[in-house]
Amino acid sequence: MADTVLSTDRSGHPAAASLLSTKLFIPQAGQLHDILPRPRLVERLQAGLSRRLTLVSAPAGFGKTTLVTEWIPHSPRCVSWYSLDEADNDLPRFLTYLIAALQMLKADFGQEALAALQAPQPPAIEPLLTALLNEITQTLPEFALVLDDYHLLHLQAIHAAVAFLLNNLPPTMHLILTSRADPPLPLARLRVRGQMTELRAADLRFTLDEATTFFQQIKALPLPAAQIKELERRTEGWSAGLQLAALSLQGLDAAGMAQFIRDFTGSHHYVFDYLAEEVLQQQPEEVQHFLLHTSILSRMCAPLCDAVLGKAEGGGMKDEKEILSGSSSFSPHPSSFILEYLEHANLFLIPLDERRRWYRYHHLFADFLRQRLTRDIGQARVNELYRRARLWHEQHDSVEEAINYALAGRDWAGAVKLTEQVATSLWSSSRYLLNWLESLPPEEIEQSPDLCIWYTTWLMLGGEFNRVEKLLDTAERLVRASSQLSTLAGVYVNRATAGFLRDDARATFENARQAMTYFDDENRFVHPRVTELLARGYFMQGELAEAERVWAETIGLAQAAGSQRTLLFVRAAQGELQRTRGKLRQAAQLDQQLLQLIGERPADVIKIKALSRLASLHYEWNQLDQAKEYAQQALDLAGQTRREVFARSVYLTLARIYGALGETGKAFEVIEQAKALAQRMGGNYPTVEVNASQVRLWLAHSASSPAEDAGQGLTAATSWAEAQRLDLDGELFYEDQLTHLALCRVLIARRRPDPALRLLERLLTSAETAGRMGEVVEMLVLKALAHQAHYQTNLALAALIQALSLAKPEGYIRTFVDEGPPMAHLLLSLSQRPSAINRAYLDTLLAAFPKDEGERMKDEESPKVLHPSSFSPQPLIEPLSKRELEILSLMAQGLTNIEIGQQIFISDQTVKVHTRNIYGKLGVNSRRQAVTKALALGLLAGD
Repeated sequence: MADTVLSTDRSGHPAAASLLSTKLFIPQAGQLHDILPRPRLVERLQAGLSRRLTLVSAPAGFGKTTLVTEWIPHSPRCVSWYSLDEADNDLPRFLTYLIAALQMLKADFGQEALAALQAPQPPAIEPLLTALLNEITQTLPEFALVLDDYHLLHLQAIHAAVAFLLNNLPPTMHLILTSRADPPLPLARLRVRGQMTELRAADLRFTLDEATTFFQQIKALPLPAAQIKELERRTEGWSAGLQLAALSLQGLDAAGMAQFIRDFTGSHHYVFDYLAEEVLQQQPEEVQHFLLHTSILSRMCAPLCDAVLGKAEGGGMKDEKEILSGSSSFSPHPSSFILEYLEHANLFLIPLDERRRWYRYHHLFADFLRQRLTRDIGQARVNELYRRARLWHEQHDSVEEAINYALAGRDWAGAVKLTEQVATSLWSSSRYLLNWLESLPPEEIEQSPDLCIWYTTWLMLGGEFNRVEKLLDTAERLVRASSQLSTLAGVYVNRATAGFLRDDARATFENARQAMTYFDDENRFVHPRVTELLARGYFMQGELAEAERVWAETIGLAQAAGSQRTLLFVRAAQGELQRTRGKLRQAAQLDQQLLQLIGERPADVIKIKALSRLASLHYEWNQLDQAKEYAQQALDLAGQTRREVFARSVYLTLARIYGALGETGKAFEVIEQAKALAQRMGGNYPTVEVNASQVRLWLAHSASSPAEDAGQGLTAATSWAEAQRLDLDGELFYEDQLTHLALCRVLIARRRPDPALRLLERLLTSAETAGRMGEVVEMLVLKALAHQAHYQTNLALAALIQALSLAKPEGYIRTFVDEGPPMAHLLLSLSQRPSAINRAYLDTLLAAFPKDEGERMKDEESPKVLHPSSFSPQPLIEPLSKRELEILSLMAQGLTNIEIGQQIFISDQTVKVHTRNIYGKLGVNSRRQAVTKALALGLLAGD
């Protein structure tokens, strides 16, 4: 069985040495004397070799595969073959088989690519394909590759890989696809460029001349021309229909043939059912029994058929000598004689290898037989046949096929047992596991804690968090009732993962900590993932230093364990970390690198989030077209992969883009879409994030609307604020920060700046201490607006100067512009102050305001020009040293003590000593106060 049973390596990918070789053999179309030569079509295939692609596309039964196999002996090129099936909807498996097909031309082809595909974490696909194309050009002769039954593939990543091959195909290679439907490939472009040959149903239909040759010469049926014409008309040249008609006409006299043709009518489906019954009924009883009872098998060999039929090795079958009087072969398996008979009788049996060991039925014929079987013997006895097939495959180490038969036969206990055995090995690369789990009744999954855990891993990616919670609760109850408490690590890991995906900081952190307590030697492989989740929990609670420390620990653990997936999660976190620190340019660079690293890997959620962050970053830089493009890419990916629930932040960025473009109606529509996704996801944070964005949009709409409409947005925002019932002077929690900032905006808009200022001071202290300088910029902007609302212009400009000093190096724009007219007035006032901040940056910000906003400012009374004497505090008694000024400048850029020390090559302890001296000389108690006063004194002139 080693050469025919598909096994997997420890990554879950097909092992190169154990591929199904039958998938790579060119099918035998039948006996040569039964095949109608079709030279007109063979010539078209021959002519197509000068182009990149030949597409043979037509419905079932039109002879697509038969035509290509007829052409192969005439081909001047070598031909390699790959028979596709549903199981090939896995990119690493598809590429492994494709390489194996090319190894039929050169045995050592693609060794490096195979090794990469069998690694625990597959490589990026485009570089791998590029290497394969180069190797094809350098090492293979001119050849054609046939991908048979391409319609069975539906994985977008495979279509993308084939499209890449087509776009870069070397002249020595030609691709032939047979398919029941047009594949999602760039066919239009190939067609326009003359790079594709097409053969469709209209081409494949038998002409009247071909039908005449088929009946009179190939099948030796003495039909008159009128009857052949009638059959050709009624079948519309459908080759399967004509073949079935010929089988049914065998043995009839002239009157019987005429009667048959007169009664012959109906659609293809009806015709097939009618003729199949006629064909079946004309077979000996033993053959009918064999056909019906083996129709449950997706592929068959004699020993497997014996097992399903209950025949012992060496046993005989009733009347087999009469049935097979012409047989020339011997086998200890009774079923081998029937298989030989079926092949000789052309009863829709298709050999899958050159040794005639493995076969399958024509798909349409098998469908009919299975329907007939269930009708004749009932589902219970059919299930018994599936059970026998399952046992045989299990005994021959073909676990995947065994599971499929267990599920088909509703052998739930057997399916659960086998799935538990292979779940870990298949998780990393195969969707078989999900298909199996979804085929099991829920009550069966709920009896297995392992399957509950595995199933929730998939359900989370679909955003089905309510089901996730219930299944994990069930798994925990089952585990605690047993002695296998180490399994609880999996329960808590998935709860932490669900918390991360739902943006629930506490759930992520607490469940990751719980998971750490249940490690043992059997589940140590999840240790890197748990530490990554713990770091994520710290980050989501605003503790950046702790998050970075634990992420560094995670990298070491993941590298030691070879956990590429965990390393990918750590890489994904770095862009978020730098964005929170206010390092926008570095964040964008990291996210771009992350997207290149992901490539075609199955990391949809990470990719959606990275695209979302890039949309947000480009929005901040006022690059609205690019921001919109990234947002659309994220939404397209979410839709294609059914990960829409994770696109909430994308919609929120899109709402801000529409708001900036003045399309307020669209902005509110998008907010509603985000709200629906937040409700579907559940949890607190998604709703908080959407509400905060909606408040911001209400207030922006209120500020830019005519007087009669302005009150509506402010009223809605006020109603929301009153419903929050938060104690603005109570203990601060990071999870409340979005709500607090939204409340500050409402208070400022309502001309109640005092409580907003008190809250902002506390929020600023917390953010500065943790190094969340990106948040500090927004808070300082709000502080400036709060002082402005209090008519404290000097204090407003001082806060604004500090915000600008942090924002300018990273190119912040929308954080200022989105605040509308009040911020425009502040910036204009500041621009009239000499040596306040970089003038070019101020001009960039002012130019970003809408034109009508600028006109409105000109029409209004110009704001009072502030003179340095009215703004500056008293001069210093003791001047700052050169080193202290240098450190003060780095403070203004938001650097930590450690980062400052690294920048100027001194220890962080020495930085602390200088900082204390700076505070004393300036008469302040914090970094922010020091920077604000230094700016006011002109010690930190804009650059």
